Amino acid sequence: MDVEMVNQMQQLMAQQGIVPAGEGVNGQFGASDPMMTLMNSLLAQKRQQRDEQETELDRYRRQLAKARRMLKELRLYMESAEDTLRYFADLFGACAACWGQHAECPNCHGQGQPGFRLPQEEDLLAWTQPSLNRIGLKVVAVGPHDS
Repeated sequence: MDVEMVNQMQQLMAQQGIVPAGEGVNGQFGASDPMMTLMNSLLAQKRQQRDEQETELDRYRRQLAKARRMLKELRLYMESAEDTLRYFADLFGACAACWGQHAECPNCHGQGQPGFRLPQEEDLLAWTQPSLNRIGLKVVAVGPHDS
């Protein structure tokens, strides 16, 4: 017996004066009647099942929302990492797709190690010179750049 059917029975019983209006099968009236006790029990079970289903659905919705937030955050981290790798590939004149690590690369066919293209000289020196200075090395230009 579903909740809608029990509700309709409650309304009908109230209209016929069998159960006082608003009391229904959940009230004290009819507690000694086995049929009323059974109806009350069934209604309570249906309500509990509905509440449990709603709670489970809410839990799944919260988990889904959390997973979506995590995916969005991971995409942002991935995009940031890709941007950084592209920047350093340009800085060192390497292939931004594979850094020369993959012979199947459509951009460089595995030849895109640093120096594959002309590096960004000023930015490269700005990044590397402080570290080289710490170990006592200095970059010195030796002549015109090879193209």
